[in-house]
Amino acid sequence: IMQYFGAVGIQNPGNCTSSTRKNQVAYKPGDFCSISENHPDWFLLDINGQRISDSPGSDIYRMDPGNPGWRDFFVRRVLESQEERGWSGLFLDNLEASLSEIQLDGITLANYPDDASYQAAILGFLQYLNVNYSQPYNRPILANIIARRDEATWFSYLQYLDGAMQERWAVGWKPSDYVSETKWKGDMALAEKTQSQGKHIILVAPGNETDASRQNFAFASYLLISNGKSAFRYSSEINYSQVWLYNNYEADLGTALGPRYQSGSLWRRDFTKGHVIVDPVNHIATLSTDSSATPTSTQTVTTLPTTSPTPVTPTATPTAIVPTSTLIQPTATSVVLPSNTPTRVVPTASNTLLPATPTLTRTPIPATPVSEKIFDDKNPILVYSSGWQNISTSKAYNGSYKETTRSGATVTFPFTWQSFSIIYKGGITFSEFDVYVDGALVGTLNQKLSAATYQQRWDYPGQLPFGNHTLKLVFKVTSSTINRGSLDAVIVR
Repeated sequence: IMQYFGAVGIQNPGNCTSSTRKNQVAYKPGDFCSISENHPDWFLLDINGQRISDSPGSDIYRMDPGNPGWRDFFVRRVLESQEERGWSGLFLDNLEASLSEIQLDGITLANYPDDASYQAAILGFLQYLNVNYSQPYNRPILANIIARRDEATWFSYLQYLDGAMQERWAVGWKPSDYVSETKWKGDMALAEKTQSQGKHIILVAPGNETDASRQNFAFASYLLISNGKSAFRYSSEINYSQVWLYNNYEADLGTALGPRYQSGSLWRRDFTKGHVIVDPVNHIATLSTDSSATPTSTQTVTTLPTTSPTPVTPTATPTAIVPTSTLIQPTATSVVLPSNTPTRVVPTASNTLLPATPTLTRTPIPATPVSEKIFDDKNPILVYSSGWQNISTSKAYNGSYKETTRSGATVTFPFTWQSFSIIYKGGITFSEFDVYVDGALVGTLNQKLSAATYQQRWDYPGQLPFGNHTLKLVFKVTSSTINRGSLDAVIVR
């Protein structure tokens, strides 16, 4: 059973002793006051340095998804709550895919001036959850991804999720509105592509409870694309605590005979015991349990491209969905966690070393070619474990670098290029990092130098296949006096 937590922020109950809602991670009395006083940098701020509520008049204040301390607190509280209550997964509500919700309130953020920077911070937040919650405890994470301007962000977030929810699917938001045929096709394709990547998708079609025609159209649309990893719900946003049941949920269509296909202006899918036909232009649909009704020879049948996911038998009855507006107490047996402190995932020495030896250039960073891109140590896409501190100095790239003295401290960086370089500070007391790419140990970065030197560059000598990769640095203390490690920037190319 998955536990619901809001992804946006924390509640201000108005004082330091009142109880707070349990659907956000600052759920203990006094949490907001403690965070406000001791960790003001965790809050998301506008360009005037002011904190931001998630909507005008709301008591939920937005937190900075790129802040390492906030990320660590979030994971610790999720684990603590799940140890106590027996949850076995995490559902994140209102995970934003753009700044559109914030911009609607006329707000400009201090640290995230555009969608790309905000998305990078959230992507880093999701990766931190994946590494410190999902992987070590084998617990799934699903999210309600909102404010999406494009498909790319959905699938970017999905790389660190087990699935996602589309809260407006196949129909419009308003009970009387339908989407265009083009948008309907986009909804269908998104659901199919998500499942084809092995991810789960929850599809919510909004409407009035008594509008049986709208419900039938939305449910039939779902049956066209259900390939074993989807769930459907027809509901109203204000009635998520209710379960609406309809007779067509009990229709026995049998096994799907193939993927959906186009027949004239209609879309159809055949089953062993019936078929489904949907008209996305006129917003009507037919669910038939008459298996003898098949397309006639006069119909033009267009089979979907071969890139469509392989069909898996859907069930006519949609998977039950836990309402996302309320926190429901679990009935599952309590799960005992190893500890309240998230275990860091550190690759083992059994990984194979590449034969090539990295080269070290002891010169400041040269002018970056057009084909390279520098990610400063403060970039939110870099995910730091605990044990790092920020050091400000004009000698470092962009005025600062990160330093650690904790053996086993890590920093993780997802990127989409073919090679990389690491910029760092070295010196007589500096030690080593093991360098991993996609889980494989590819080398060791020795930062020990005869004198303190800034903006040193370590070049990865290999060439990776073009695509998504993950760089991970794991710090090693080699002696009581050689116990420092640093990261100034990462260059990708």
